[in-house]
Amino acid sequence: MFTEVIDIKNSQKALQKYVFLKYDLFTYEIFRVLYREGYISHLTFFINIRGQKVMKIRLKYSSQGKTSFNKVFFLSKPGKPLFLDYPSVAKFSTGLGTLFLATNKGVLAHQDCITKKIGGKCLFYLI
Repeated sequence: MFTEVIDIKNSQKALQKYVFLKYDLFTYEIFRVLYREGYISHLTFFINIRGQKVMKIRLKYSSQGKTSFNKVFFLSKPGKPLFLDYPSVAKFSTGLGTLFLATNKGVLAHQDCITKKIGGKCLFYLI
């Protein structure tokens, strides 16, 4: 479902500097929010030799070499999506990580959903 997020996690464990992923609008929205929330350092695009649009993602590490996130939890499954309304998202905000939701305003982190007072489909949770 979101193999790109798992690719990022695995690349961070292998201490790679960059990850190259095929461009997709939905994937771009997810990584744009990951960049804004501080989980990745840089996000750029280029066209490869085959003429395909590719995203180049620079991974983020602390000064001690620790990764920006340790665990990924997928809350919605392909056959069973999980939807949260605004009050449920507000209750969820007391946790340590960041919840990512697909809303009618695009992919947003739970703090943005609380600010805009909207809910949506849960995508994944990063700790």
